[in-house]
Amino acid sequence: MDLWKKLLQRWAFQAGFELTPLQQKSERLAVHLQVLFERLGVNCVFDVGANRGQYGRFLRDMGYGGLIVSFEPVTADFAHLSDLAAKDPNWQIHQIALGELKAEGTINVTSDSLFNSFLEPNEFIKGQGLRVKQQEVVQIRPLDGLFNRCLAGIDKPQPYLKLDTQGYDFKVLDGAMGVLERMVALQIELSVKPVYEDSPYYLDSIARLEQLGFEVTGLFPIARDNALRVIEFDCVMVQTAVAGETTGIYPP
Repeated sequence: MDLWKKLLQRWAFQAGFELTPLQQKSERLAVHLQVLFERLGVNCVFDVGANRGQYGRFLRDMGYGGLIVSFEPVTADFAHLSDLAAKDPNWQIHQIALGELKAEGTINVTSDSLFNSFLEPNEFIKGQGLRVKQQEVVQIRPLDGLFNRCLAGIDKPQPYLKLDTQGYDFKVLDGAMGVLERMVALQIELSVKPVYEDSPYYLDSIARLEQLGFEVTGLFPIARDNALRVIEFDCVMVQTAVAGETTGIYPP
């Protein structure tokens, strides 16, 4: 097994990527979120772009036992998500995409379902072998109209918003403006080297989120190239109004 890992890592490096063990990446983020969730009293997580339930499993593995509300529009991925969530009574699932307005949209279903997106893959990611297999018409709804119904039964919700919609995240935020101030924190996947046409630049994304009242608490690289440059990272941010004034220094 070690030989296969070394061969895979060598192939990835030659292809322009660095492979970091998923467990190692997850542990760094999990420790951060454990502290953040405890301090903010997070008791519900909106999992937008749930794919096959990987993030929900990650939350349970890190010890989070509160409500998970997952949104995944692609039929094949939703089927996997359904099987997983069926074993968890505190996990809601919805076969819809979130966006700015109530509508139908055509999503690109790719050769790796993690890259399914309303946006078109660019030449960089196509050069790594990604291709669009088919397209699927899906339902899109704004979070504003779903928020209260999803949290019915929670006395004092302290929601966390996780966004992973492959370049479509700000459309999701545009449809959540009525409830965004109620999110105590959020997590968004940002691209330093975009892999979709018309996806936002990561510094512009952070600046806009700061304008919306959020501040960075952690940056967690997802992938690098063979010069160690970050391609994508998860950005965790806390709502300024919830965090309050700076009271001291906390070791990373």
